Amino acid sequence: MITVKHCTAEDIPDIYRLMKGLAEFEKMSDALTIDEKGLERLMTEEKAFEALLAYEDGKAVGLALYYFYMLSTFSGRRVLYLEDIFVDEEYRKKGTGRLLMQELINEARARGCIKMEWKCLKWNENAVRFYEKLGAEISPDWLTFTLKEDKF
Repeated sequence: MITVKHCTAEDIPDIYRLMKGLAEFEKMSDALTIDEKGLERLMTEEKAFEALLAYEDGKAVGLALYYFYMLSTFSGRRVLYLEDIFVDEEYRKKGTGRLLMQELINEARARGCIKMEWKCLKWNENAVRFYEKLGAEISPDWLTFTLKEDKF
């Protein structure tokens, strides 16, 4: 049985382990420069993100890391932004991702959000299909731009 819980600082080791798994999956291990202490500071002192963990048999097997935009300009309502979602490979196709997404949907509703947004790598076809099955749509009108710190 899979369960989902909202994280606290006590969950940082599991969050970090799953973040490392995500970095490896996305072939971006060198981009993971934060450590557990920095992650805890972001979560507790700065309240920069919230997280959900999915558990099976007491082991953390899935992670959803998210935060809230202050508002959507035209509606004046919040937007839940899903920064990352990841499920350990051996626990995929068991409904873990769906449970994490459902809890995020519940959270968005409870906080009065107008929508949820996230990004997905083009090559991750399994994720794209998963999101489409949920009813999510790829926005054809919006481009994502990134300005990295070396350009500031």
